[in-house]
Amino acid sequence: MAQSEVAAPPSLVVNGYKIEGTYGKFNVNVFRVNKNRVAPFHEVLDIDTEIVLEAGFIEAYTVGDNSNILPTDTMKNFLYVVAQKGEYESVEDFGIAGVRAFLAEHSYLHKATLILSRNIWDRLTVAGQDHPHAFKGVGPEKEVARVIGTRGGDIKVYSTIYGMKLLKTTQSGFEGFYVDRYTTLPPTQDRLFATAVEATYEYSDLPEGKFQAIRERVRRCFIEEFSGPPPKGAYSKSVQETECEMALRALKEIPNLTRFEMVLPNIHHFKFNLAQFSLPNDNEVFFRNEGASGKIHCIVTRV
Repeated sequence: MAQSEVAAPPSLVVNGYKIEGTYGKFNVNVFRVNKNRVAPFHEVLDIDTEIVLEAGFIEAYTVGDNSNILPTDTMKNFLYVVAQKGEYESVEDFGIAGVRAFLAEHSYLHKATLILSRNIWDRLTVAGQDHPHAFKGVGPEKEVARVIGTRGGDIKVYSTIYGMKLLKTTQSGFEGFYVDRYTTLPPTQDRLFATAVEATYEYSDLPEGKFQAIRERVRRCFIEEFSGPPPKGAYSKSVQETECEMALRALKEIPNLTRFEMVLPNIHHFKFNLAQFSLPNDNEVFFRNEGASGKIHCIVTRV
């Protein structure tokens, strides 16, 4: 997941060698059931978490001094305590609470980072009614966030929509591209467009309690811009054009977002050759390419 700012970790020069280090705990699953926030309906936060701490502990690497080393097992336990103390709507809100708690609990820490990936569970509808405590898993999309807190500084939040699969079966083409003597790809005005969105966005403020609503607005902007209005939809000249337009649409509609970093793989689907069996194929029968795919990257920043 992309991030525009990465501070240097703690370091120490010993005998002409610069030594740097951070440490933490990863693969920490926190499964929080909110029973009261929207009672009588339960909510589920199923979050895989990585904890990264920074402090004056380089001596643990250089001379084996563990006096400033908080055991990673303790970090894990502390995160469950944070989960118990509040009912959090989003990965961002939980991450902010966790970073603040680590810095408040341990005065020697310089910096705390939580990298959070939420496995999505949608509420079941049974007999036309939303079920209060039954859910179905949704994948492969995940709700991801990186929350960074420094002592005496601001908290930074980077949110990511990860693995949102989008597809349209027409209204997509690719032509007018540069051709050299090695080019074998034919131009087309009608192809499948399939991708799995990875989009990281940043904020001008810290909209606590509103992160989930903003995430849903970003998703809606992406879906509407990718597809276009029915019944005709919108024609895509390239993955690059559509990717940029998706980011621009979200920035225009959500004023407290400042930057998008987008990665859209072009998941190729090729038309199967039915002519070898004397059968037509009017863009109806395809196979997904399991090999090389395009990877399209774009950064759009409000200025």
